[in-house]
Amino acid sequence: MIVSGGMCFVPRQVTGLVLALDGNDPAGTGIQPSAGTGLASAFDKSGFGNSTSQASAPLRPTFQPNILNGKGCFRFSGSQYMSMGSFGFPMGSQGRTVFIVAKATTLNMIQYFFAHGNATGNGTLTACEITNAITNQRFYFDTRNIYASATTTAPIVTSTNYVFEANYPSGALISDTTLRINGVNQAISTGGATPNTGAGNSFFGCYITAGTGSFSGDIYLLLYFNKSLNASETNFIRAYITHTFGLVC
Repeated sequence: MIVSGGMCFVPRQVTGLVLALDGNDPAGTGIQPSAGTGLASAFDKSGFGNSTSQASAPLRPTFQPNILNGKGCFRFSGSQYMSMGSFGFPMGSQGRTVFIVAKATTLNMIQYFFAHGNATGNGTLTACEITNAITNQRFYFDTRNIYASATTTAPIVTSTNYVFEANYPSGALISDTTLRINGVNQAISTGGATPNTGAGNSFFGCYITAGTGSFSGDIYLLLYFNKSLNASETNFIRAYITHTFGLVC
């Protein structure tokens, strides 16, 4: 479970959770590593066994304590990443929802929070990323050339904490995706039609090709569901995030 103040959040209280990475408790034991420790693994609190790992010490993100509202984080340098399982991950055009609490320290082209799939054709992966490859830095929900992009006129900036949220309804067109940043629903631009995510590689902190598009910054929390959450479920997760991190979502 994840505990914050007087509020206790057991990830599986909301069904469909298949990945829960908690930057404040990466080992899942309640005992934090020392500041700056390179993380060889991070425990998946969803119960699906999608824990992450990195065998190479130079490529490991580090643990940093007391960064946001007293909570720790996974810190990525722009070259670090972790592989992970994909048990229960949404496939085909199955619905999916993701919440990411993070802060970028640089914005160099495309940086991925996580990705899974095989990328052998359009729609065959799922990824969430930020990019400055276009006019305004944006948040993307991407399924390989089938994407929803937040077209906010207030671009994502470095050294600012964000709550990113994406919700794709099962079997829907990608244009039906909801993207939200810090409590504000985003106007979106889209490409393609219906996702068709396949099996393949899964990574935390980069694209499905190991080390490509590596994230630079802090990730405090990643929650991934293999369904489109309803309003009640979504509000439950938002309330937890606001309580835990002090961010509007």
